[in-house]
Amino acid sequence: MINIKRMGKTVAVPILMVLLAVNISFADVVSMESSLIWRKDNLGDYSIPRPSTSGEYLLGEFIATKGQAQKICVNYSATGAALVEVSADNGLHYYPVVNGVPLEKDFISGNRIKWRAQMLKEGAQLNYLKIDYADSSGVVTDFGSPQLSGFNYRRELFLSNPAKEPLYNYQVKLKIAQNKNKEADADCQGRVKEDFSDIRFTAADAKTPLPYYLESLTGAHPDLIAHLWVNVPEIPKEGVRIYIYYGANQAQDNSQPTQVFDFYDDFKDVDVSSANWIVQSRPNGTCLIEGGRLCLDASELISKDFIFNEGIIEYGLLVDTGIENSLTLRPKSNDSFESPSFSAYSSAYKGAEHCVAIYDIVKANDGKAKPIGPSGSYNYRIRINEDNVLFERFGSAASELQASVEYSHESAIKPGHIGLKSGGDGGGRNKIIYSFVRARKYALKEPMIASAGNEELVNLPYFSNTLISPKGNLLLDLPQKEGVYISRVIPADFSCRIIVPSFKGVNVNVAVSADRGLHYREDCVSGNYYYASIKDFTEGKDILARAKISPSKNRNVISELESLQLEYNPGTILVVKPNGGEEIPSGSSYDIYWSALGYDSRYPLKLEYSLDKGKAYSQIADKVNNSGSYSWQVPKEINSKEVLIRVSDSNDLQVNDLSDSVFSISESLLGAEKSAEDSAEQTGESIKQAGEDAKDQLETAKQSRLDLNDLNQDYVIDKEVTISTKADIAFKSLILGDGTGKAVSRIILNHNINPASGSIIIRRGGELIQANADNQSISGDLIVQERGVITHLANKTDKKYEVNLSARNIVLNPGSIVSAYAKGYSGGEARKPGLGRMAGVYIGKRAGGAKAGAANDLGSGGAGSWSAKGGAGGGIIRLSARNEFSISGIINADGQAGEASRDNTYDGAGGAGGSIYLSAQKFSGSGSKITATGGAGSKTGGAGAGGNINTYSQSGAISGSINANYGKGFREPVASEN
Repeated sequence: MINIKRMGKTVAVPILMVLLAVNISFADVVSMESSLIWRKDNLGDYSIPRPSTSGEYLLGEFIATKGQAQKICVNYSATGAALVEVSADNGLHYYPVVNGVPLEKDFISGNRIKWRAQMLKEGAQLNYLKIDYADSSGVVTDFGSPQLSGFNYRRELFLSNPAKEPLYNYQVKLKIAQNKNKEADADCQGRVKEDFSDIRFTAADAKTPLPYYLESLTGAHPDLIAHLWVNVPEIPKEGVRIYIYYGANQAQDNSQPTQVFDFYDDFKDVDVSSANWIVQSRPNGTCLIEGGRLCLDASELISKDFIFNEGIIEYGLLVDTGIENSLTLRPKSNDSFESPSFSAYSSAYKGAEHCVAIYDIVKANDGKAKPIGPSGSYNYRIRINEDNVLFERFGSAASELQASVEYSHESAIKPGHIGLKSGGDGGGRNKIIYSFVRARKYALKEPMIASAGNEELVNLPYFSNTLISPKGNLLLDLPQKEGVYISRVIPADFSCRIIVPSFKGVNVNVAVSADRGLHYREDCVSGNYYYASIKDFTEGKDILARAKISPSKNRNVISELESLQLEYNPGTILVVKPNGGEEIPSGSSYDIYWSALGYDSRYPLKLEYSLDKGKAYSQIADKVNNSGSYSWQVPKEINSKEVLIRVSDSNDLQVNDLSDSVFSISESLLGAEKSAEDSAEQTGESIKQAGEDAKDQLETAKQSRLDLNDLNQDYVIDKEVTISTKADIAFKSLILGDGTGKAVSRIILNHNINPASGSIIIRRGGELIQANADNQSISGDLIVQERGVITHLANKTDKKYEVNLSARNIVLNPGSIVSAYAKGYSGGEARKPGLGRMAGVYIGKRAGGAKAGAANDLGSGGAGSWSAKGGAGGGIIRLSARNEFSISGIINADGQAGEASRDNTYDGAGGAGGSIYLSAQKFSGSGSKITATGGAGSKTGGAGAGGNINTYSQSGAISGSINANYGKGFREPVASEN
């Protein structure tokens, strides 16, 4: 399944790890959803919260995810260093994260994401924060990166950090070669264009673009070396990995020096940028742009907003006329610039050839330096840290050091706005031409490439005239007439025969393919099933989706794709019953059961039987709706011990399943059954005369006495009867309930089920009540039909009972119920605390709600109030399918509401929600309702805390609602860290 866009669900869960090995192909799930985005400008999904006076940002409400988070990645932008932490369990446990580096292990999972950030520099602010995650339901956030569209290769680069302290937004210099070159940090194996326009860099998450600047190329093709700068958002002391992408013929140059450096201008605009600079000129001075360079004469250009504190400033210039130039740092008071707190001065004056000055007082000069002169080209570098200044001059080649002066200052240099200055009195007599200026970070020991990984062939989505909105939606890039998005190819482990797309958007057309885009099913309707068997698409193993976005006719309506979901599966059919060894009377009515979960319920299937181990088949029915069962009127003339059932796709008979082994049909079986009934009727004259009613009573009596201890026996319990087991039970198959609900057929399981037992089918009117906490495993399937019920006994004071079942496949049909409602610890009587480790307490006539318990515990009871009883906590449900788990019913472990007071004063408190554990190789189904909510405290009672919901599967998704919230009451319970 591909699901693009966020779904709000409320589940708090530590992950339940279950590893299973199967040989059956099931539907798969891959979900892509938009990132969670907070922005200071309010253009994202959420606004950045206000910081505290100490610079701490704390998210108030959690963000619910569909499954348990298995990987979390945080990308953020701040004006200074920050410590960012993330939680997957609603803030119970926080973990520090590195900007752009996924958190993949050693954290407690859950699906209530929160974050917090502490600014490490006074006055620093958080501007943007994005969270991407992958969870147990198959969700992987975001559509991908348009900047990487069309790229074919990548390599991992590991940056070491000799500084041994974290570096933030650091500019790292790299040398990347066309082909192998010992002078380069890494190479592109000849797959990059000569101008290196098809090169990109990303963070450790392999998808967040990092800004880069292509400074120069050296050498000759095919041995060119690109000299680049990359801005890495955070380099921890242990180092960090980044990725280089290359090999995209259609890619355009994306070098962005203004995004790489703290400050940058190369004066390529027509005029001086009023957004970056303020000009101060003497009466005859000039400041203008000529030929992409800044020309100053008796003028100073001062950075408007940028303030330099520490680091490196580099700039290049040409002396046209005159004999002096300088770079200054000017503090600002109110709206006026002060005298320079620092000046780096270069001239032809003796004694001031190459000097630094603090507040116009020269502190150090390189008297051996050759003075600058007309037509001279120079590059300068200034390095300022907390106690030292280094001022260097190079020739036109940056490696040619001409002058150097160093000064150690006792007090820190006051930060200021950068000024580029030409001296003199104007009139063209001191014309200095600047080519660039930039500011960057500095570390005594620079980060470097420690290793380069092997080349990888990548599989990325394709973007054409489309872009990602600030909220993560896919937009048409106006004024284009059509935008196209093609998802990455999703490799399936099976040949895909069914695709179900669901999407939400405006002016969007969706197509799907299973053969890597060679053939598409065009104009898909959201929610429709598409089948290879009826030529909707070509069967294959390479799944992808294509979305075309067209312009809106209403300019107030935005053309965008908000969500896209693809469910794809092999169309597997599985015969459940009869599955071998059954003995069926000729002429009887027999229910055939099968599982074809990937198909629509209206899809036609063909049912056949064979009397000779599958050599020849006769039709039972064709084009039967995929309801999962069919009542077969067995022909009277059949007499065979080699019978098989075959269920096939009516449109593709090659897709089918057979009974695992043969079963028997014979007329003698009907006679034997009749004799047994006649013999039983002879036990009393009154029963013999009662007719059909007496038969029914006898059958009820027979069922009530059943031992359920034969692995070769098919048992049907469909009368008004309660069987309380007296020993372990065994069966070939067990059907519980009459299917109508006219009678309640109940089994209280006091003991265990033989794990060799076959399938259990619970129909309407059937109830399976577990009266222990042992795992009950069966070799067959567990199928619960509409109004069929599974539950466990109430625990009250001690933890004794839970629903704990394992099966080959589990199917919870719509309307089925697995309930542990109020089956946990008891609520308190009036003026008494509830029971359980985290029970609510009685507080001066008021009743406190039960708190959140441990992940594997029963829900604790709420306290009683002055006059009302507290609610019981929810119980425990553990369901595990070795193969597929289809959930379309109800799974409930809610806590009970507190009793309302009779005098309308103090109500009883709610019980806490219980615990739910669901695991499978593959989840499927739709319309499920899974809850472990706390009980309500009515108007004045305390609310019960939400319980725990844990799910695990290697594929698939649970579709429906999942809720583990606290109940309603006079206050929210305090979360427990247990």
